[in-house]
Amino acid sequence: MQVSVESGEGLVKRLLVNLPADKVNELVDAKLKEAARTVRMDGFRPGKVPMRVVKQRYGEQVKKDAYGELIQSSYYEAVTQENLKPVGDPSIELREDEADGGLAYTATFEVMPEIEVADLTALEIKRPVTEVVDADIDNMIEKLRQQRTEWTDVDRGAQNDDRVTLDFTGLMDGEAFEGGTASDIP
Repeated sequence: MQVSVESGEGLVKRLLVNLPADKVNELVDAKLKEAARTVRMDGFRPGKVPMRVVKQRYGEQVKKDAYGELIQSSYYEAVTQENLKPVGDPSIELREDEADGGLAYTATFEVMPEIEVADLTALEIKRPVTEVVDADIDNMIEKLRQQRTEWTDVDRGAQNDDRVTLDFTGLMDGEAFEGGTASDIP
């Protein structure tokens, strides 16, 4: 397996992979033999279909399956070999290979950026200095009181800052109308 890496724009990498013809043909033949055992065809007993007929009828599909399996396994092997850290799934594009019958493809993907931690010993940190005055404390206490208000029932008329809950019925010409009634409205 021949692997080469090209850098694209930004974090994009292109992985060019060439697989030898003998590896491709070996897997295709193995897949054809596996298919021949399970193929059912009129005029032949199950598993007794001649390899020539299986290859003629199912050869292209078996070849595509073998290519998919080879691409998947060789991609992960090539990424590990080249110490690349892909971020997502690659975009695979088959390339025309020489007449030797091998498989060649280009995988395009983004990689994790390399981050270098700078020397922080020379940096100086300035701490902000703040001053809390009595007015700030009073404002915060008032906000906390408003957030944690608890309501209790009282037996007197409503006054400012009280919460009132109403039940009402709307009347039109002395009769209640649809949608004009509500209860427990704050």
